[in-house]
Order: sequence, then C-alpha cells, then structure tokens
Amino acid sequence: MIPYSISDMVSQRITPKELSNLLVEKHQKFIEEYKKEFDILDRIFVLKEKQDQLEYWLHDSKDDPEKNQKYLKAMRAADKELLKLNEELKVLYSSNSNETETHNVPKTNLKGRYNLLKNRIEMHKEAITYWDKKLKDLSKDKEAKKRGKVKKVGELKKKKAKKAKRTKKAGK
Repeated sequence: MIPYSISDMVSQRITPKELSNLLVEKHQKFIEEYKKEFDILDRIFVLKEKQDQLEYWLHDSKDDPEKNQKYLKAMRAADKELLKLNEELKVLYSSNSNETETHNVPKTNLKGRYNLLKNRIEMHKEAITYWDKKLKDLSKDKEAKKRGKVKKVGELKKKKAKKAKRTKKAGK
C-alpha cells in the first residue's frame, strides 16, 4: 500500500529513498492524468486550424469542382473527428466530475485550460527531474558511506594487526 498522507509516511518510517520514489510515482500519475485531456485539447486546436485552412481553400476552389470536392471531403472528415474529440472530452470531464478543476470547463475557456495543463505537466516533469536527482544523490551518499565504512574496517584491521605484532614482540 502506498501511503498518501504525511502521517501515513511518518508512521511507516519511510526512508528518504522510498519517499523520493513515491513522489516520482505521484508526479508521473499527475502527468498521465493531465496528458489525456491535454492531448485531446491539442488535437482539437489543430483540427480547428485545419478547418480554417480548408474553409479558405474551399472558398478559393469554387471554380475547380475537383479541388472543391477534395476540400469538402477533408472538411467533413475534420468535422467528424472534431465531434469525436469533443465527445471524448465530455466523457473525460464527466468521469472527473468529483474534481472541481475539470468539472464543467466552459468551451470558451478551452485555450486557458490547455495552457494550464501544459504548465502543470511541465511543473510535474521538473519535479520528477528534481526527485530523480535526489535519488541519485542519495545513492551516491549511500555508496560513499559504504566506501567510508569499508575503508574504516580496513584501517581497523591494519591497526589490529599492528597491535597484534606489537603484542607478540612485547611477549618475546
């Protein structure tokens, strides 16, 4: 079981390495959650730009029936995909209805939501980078302590050997 509160962590006496791993995992889960919505919004904005471009081309292709049909077909496909993505977004928002942030996000504020998600994803990536570095530092510290203990044990053995030699010489 993964502890989710500070008191759970304290009562379980989590090591700094375990804490760092838990925090990395937590940030990865946040990124995963935000990424679903972010990817849908990103695709919606790309499709809207595509629709604008197709409308322009449609207007310019009035004299060329072949091009006009090609652009109309592309426009219908973009419309269909846009409807599908908007439906996915509604399902995502309704599944997250217990979260106040995503509940009833107005369509007019999708760009703001997109930017918010982009910033949050970036912040969580930075946090993961920080905790990964912390884990490496902890591993280095542990390795350095281990080397220090091995060195001390070696020094103690040498001192013991010298003492034993002195004791033998003194006993002769």
